[in-house]
Amino acid sequence: MESVAPVMRLMASTLGIIAIVIGLIYAMRIFNTVYQAMVNPENFTSIFDQWALVIGGDKLDLKLIGDAYPMSRIFTIFILGGGTFILSWLALGIMIGGAKIVSWTSGDREAIKRILAYTFGGDSVEHETKELRN
Repeated sequence: MESVAPVMRLMASTLGIIAIVIGLIYAMRIFNTVYQAMVNPENFTSIFDQWALVIGGDKLDLKLIGDAYPMSRIFTIFILGGGTFILSWLALGIMIGGAKIVSWTSGDREAIKRILAYTFGGDSVEHETKELRN
């Protein structure tokens, strides 16, 4: 039974790393789409107009003293912005969940700190680790 535990930890850590990568890919796709919409808004006007029609179109126009204000566009902004926020939150949640799985299954936390210290420059990370211990 002792030989099964390291294999299970390895499988769980691999699952955690896969979750981190999946969350990262989704977050990058979301932010890339938002960036493309900000750089080239003309490419997204047809999508925006279609959403405005689905939400209510001209039925939601606010009419004041002979003028009509298109409220469906405002609702479209809120709905698309809210959807983007929720999708970003879910992608980050997947990454955080994967990181927790990796953290829980790693047997030696000091080994991880040593690997990070070696990777990112030993003096600053080791100094911060010593300060945290004291």
